[in-house]
Amino acid sequence: MCIRDRITIYIKTHLANVPGFEFRQKSPNRWMYSVSKSLVLLVLTMSTTAFSDTLRLDGHSLTVELASTPEERHRGLMHRESLDDNEGMLFVYPDSQPRRFWMKNTFIPLSVGLFDAERRLVEILHLDPPTPAMQFRPPITVSANPARFALEVRQDWFADHGITTGAMFELLSD
Repeated sequence: MCIRDRITIYIKTHLANVPGFEFRQKSPNRWMYSVSKSLVLLVLTMSTTAFSDTLRLDGHSLTVELASTPEERHRGLMHRESLDDNEGMLFVYPDSQPRRFWMKNTFIPLSVGLFDAERRLVEILHLDPPTPAMQFRPPITVSANPARFALEVRQDWFADHGITTGAMFELLSD
């Protein structure tokens, strides 16, 4: 797949729900204009929604992106090709209930730590990227426990750092 096709797919995926956005591909010049306009919109959208914070869990610090709106939680770590050892995404939900996770357009194997309302780790899930054949209907994993927070990190991060259920996290901005 050429870079033009990858950019086109990326733009269509990320900007399909932006009001007023319409993707038309007529000529190379029109395509470049559309790509430029779309990238500006994407940067503006990301800069207003991608908040980050520092999270401390059992003595280990992580820089986490906060996903607190339905749109941010839905997007999650889609289209990422890498995730550093000290990075993750913290999903903040309005209530505690069993959570559902899928790996659509997610290329990084992940571990998901589920935390209750007191920020105590209650469960760890391991998720693998779907095969190309499963991209349109990726498997859904449902947590066994209710959770108010979910922390997505690279797969096996919790085990590599000796973190088990019962550990508690804190956001350093609190």
